[in-house]
Amino acid sequence: MLSSQEQQAKVIMRLPSVPNFRQSCESVARAREIAKWIVERISTPQALMRRHAESGDRVGVDMRGLRDNRGLASGAAGVALLLAAFERLEPSAPWRERIHDMFVHATNDVAHGSLYTGHSGYALCASLVSRGTGRYRRMIEQLCELSAREVIGYCDAAQGAPFTSSHYAELIGGIAGQLLILDDARYLPVWLRAAQFFEWMTEDTQRWCVPNQNDPDSGPRNDLGVSHGIAGIMGSLALGPRTDVGITVVRRIAQLLTDSATDADLAPQWPSILGSAGREQMARAAWCYGSPGLSCVLFNAALYLQDNQLIELATRSVRALLARPLESWGMVDMGLCHGVAGNAVMLARMAGVIECEQINGLANTLFDQLLAAFDEQLPLGYDSYTLLGRIDAPGFLEGTAGIAMALLTLSGQIDNSWLRALAIL
Repeated sequence: MLSSQEQQAKVIMRLPSVPNFRQSCESVARAREIAKWIVERISTPQALMRRHAESGDRVGVDMRGLRDNRGLASGAAGVALLLAAFERLEPSAPWRERIHDMFVHATNDVAHGSLYTGHSGYALCASLVSRGTGRYRRMIEQLCELSAREVIGYCDAAQGAPFTSSHYAELIGGIAGQLLILDDARYLPVWLRAAQFFEWMTEDTQRWCVPNQNDPDSGPRNDLGVSHGIAGIMGSLALGPRTDVGITVVRRIAQLLTDSATDADLAPQWPSILGSAGREQMARAAWCYGSPGLSCVLFNAALYLQDNQLIELATRSVRALLARPLESWGMVDMGLCHGVAGNAVMLARMAGVIECEQINGLANTLFDQLLAAFDEQLPLGYDSYTLLGRIDAPGFLEGTAGIAMALLTLSGQIDNSWLRALAIL
């Protein structure tokens, strides 16, 4: 069986790998300058750990044990993606050695398989860095084997018995995230077992009505988000092998999302939680929750199912953002997860898909905001909003490494293949 990448090759070839809006020479140079300023401050494991410690000092919190310094979300594996971008931009500089040091640091601890804080994220980042060259092949294979065993264990333990947190199934910390590295033919039995688990799980909404791991006191919920909810599961499956069970689950989730959208025929938006009603309950506009992230994973599903109606739903959702003032989007910082950088790269991606100059212009506006928000007086150039408050975060998902990746992509200096780490095609 062909891998998902081979199956979708014809489709991917027609998708733009860089934004199709043109930046001024000054903006391109400024984006490169800011990204270089950032990477120079986090380019070694020692510098990264020091930045984590300093960010805790800012809010009076000991960050040891609270912020992972190894994984994709906020640690060495995610920063390796930025180092790899500069390796391609500046091949004569010692970026390769620094990437190696980051992966050595990351893999000193492979306690669990989470995509964003565990070993499946290390494997995904190493795969994105290697770009099919065979680099880090042995490490990737070993980590994939660990993830394969963990996914089977999760499925066997959870199916038929209530699980108590979104963590077990979700993209950020669970099975869905690990599947992003298990779409090769050799892992097909593992992928199928996971898809069968999701088939069972989605047969009854009560089976995935669980507390969010970041807010357990709020009680059980049916989470519709990309990061911690059912949309992220759909997005991940739709990047995998096209199988009967995969089609069943992706179609089921896509239908649920279609049914739960407000104004689906005109300007669809989604709440964070299934069953929420009213405009005041609509999610922010971000990758983690809301229309930008949902539109991108619906596009994944549309390609997987070969369903033009889903492309139309995703298109209407993106276009509806044009009527919303930016101040209503709920962007709390400049980062990828729930901020300006994430929205900019997603809008640029969808603008290329639907060939919409207005969406292009909106992405360009957000790019300009990223440039204008840079503050050399801050330790890492940008504030980051996290559950701990506003800190100087060096990482990929909420911090400055992700912002730098967005700047380089939006200015056309690197491609957007790294968006797979967000379950975006």
